Amino acid sequence: MHNAKKLKGRSTWVRYGSLIALLLLNCTTEPASENGPHFYFAQMTDTHVGILDGQERTQQVVSALNASSLPLVCVVHTGDLAEPGDFQNVAKVELSKLSLPLHVLPGNHDMMENDSTQSFIHRWGALSSSAEYEGVVFLFVYDQQANAYEPLDWLEKALKKADGKPVILFHHEPPVENFYNNTLRPGWPENKKQQWIKLLEDNNVVAAITGDFHRGEMHFLGNIPLFISEPVSGRYGRQAAYRIYEYKKGRLSYRTQFLE
Repeated sequence: MHNAKKLKGRSTWVRYGSLIALLLLNCTTEPASENGPHFYFAQMTDTHVGILDGQERTQQVVSALNASSLPLVCVVHTGDLAEPGDFQNVAKVELSKLSLPLHVLPGNHDMMENDSTQSFIHRWGALSSSAEYEGVVFLFVYDQQANAYEPLDWLEKALKKADGKPVILFHHEPPVENFYNNTLRPGWPENKKQQWIKLLEDNNVVAAITGDFHRGEMHFLGNIPLFISEPVSGRYGRQAAYRIYEYKKGRLSYRTQFLE
């Protein structure tokens, strides 16, 4: 009888031990990040339709994106779509040929008309907007003041509305210093830059993505990575390029695609 009780007790511990081992296995072999969002999207920037062969290069990029073998959820154009006037309309026609969802925000060259704000809104939509893909919030922000529009106010409200979800921020002009012609030129006014960085660091911003510099660079805004993309435009002798980003395990990486 004594041996039977010992065996019964041992059997109970074996069952409990097996259950604990199973729970530990489930916790350690499938981290939460493995079950998180995994998707791709594309960025094009600084097409400058109306200068050099901007229209033809834009057509090339649109064709390449339409033919992409990766399951892109959208394309983001981070500004300087075209020169003023009719060239903006030409850019709209070319970009409308994309077979993917397109999100557009203004660059400085898109805001050179007397009625730039209303013209942009009429052609492209709001100066700043948002979207959500697989639980990740995309914010497309015009980073300059315009009439009653204040970018810091808009961004603060949009980040609050994101309610802790991961955020990827898109805008045109990098806040950092710009090094060209062997000279380091000032970036944003320090007060604006620091307010911007604080908003990003106080919220769940994964990365900021911009254009404007017409070359590829990477910086940090506090702890937030800043990705600056190569342009489509041939200004400054650049080769046409666009980027494909991959979001995985809460992080962002990219591949730059160059066109002949």
